[in-house]
Amino acid sequence: MVCQETNGIILEVAMFFYISKIFSFFLSPLTWIIVLLFLGAFFKNPKKSKRFLIASFILLLIFSNSLILQEILRKWEIPATPAEEIKQEYAAGIVLGGGIVTRDANIDRLAFRDNTDRLLQAIWLYQTGKIEKIILSGGSGRLVYRDMREASMMRKYLIETGIPEKDIYCDSLSDNTHQNALYTSEIVRDHFAGKPLLLITSGLHMRRALSCFRKEKMQLVPFSTNNITGVRRIGLDMVLIPRAENIILWQNFIHELAGYGMYMIMGYATSSSEVTEDKAGK
Repeated sequence: MVCQETNGIILEVAMFFYISKIFSFFLSPLTWIIVLLFLGAFFKNPKKSKRFLIASFILLLIFSNSLILQEILRKWEIPATPAEEIKQEYAAGIVLGGGIVTRDANIDRLAFRDNTDRLLQAIWLYQTGKIEKIILSGGSGRLVYRDMREASMMRKYLIETGIPEKDIYCDSLSDNTHQNALYTSEIVRDHFAGKPLLLITSGLHMRRALSCFRKEKMQLVPFSTNNITGVRRIGLDMVLIPRAENIILWQNFIHELAGYGMYMIMGYATSSSEVTEDKAGK
């Protein structure tokens, strides 16, 4: 099936692009730490300067600590589903784009990035007969390079790796999670109405994604990928050793919280109480 193609609503894309960039800057723990360090270094009052430096050090310890991060994310992430618990066949799996793939112009080939597990899990689900079709959803999400549509690139990759074109449905209009739900719901109504479907996205993103799809009257079963949390483990390394990557994970988590709040205000999402954590096959 040929992807849906359009230039989209540029004004809405621009609004969300700039808002997300502003939010990412001001809600980043690294920003808070750097600001406090600067205040501590340049404040003339020694007492206040010391307080700022201590505050920045405390924030650095908190946001780089693995145990604190894991326990907080455990309350937010939708858990991954063990393979043996998928006992039924689903009509399709909906794969949400977002940092999965781009095109490297220097070598003229696709380059895969952080969220590739979403696509890999969808391929596994398809090849093992757990889903019959794959629905790809994701546009450019940028103000520039509007022709770099993620779903179209993923579709091309799947076809080249042997998945029949007839088994791939594609929405390349979406620039954000709200539009993922909006445009994919049209495909579902036309081809999969009343059939069981999986929603495939990262565990961190799943709660917001489910809320958007359920706002569009779609009841999907979550299939979380690239989860940050897993079996609870408490070791000295998690308690004592700071990790720089935890600050990035905190930023991603705060971005999800802010995005969820913004979508609620805009009327794009249901309340969190309506987002259940049912697993595939249960």
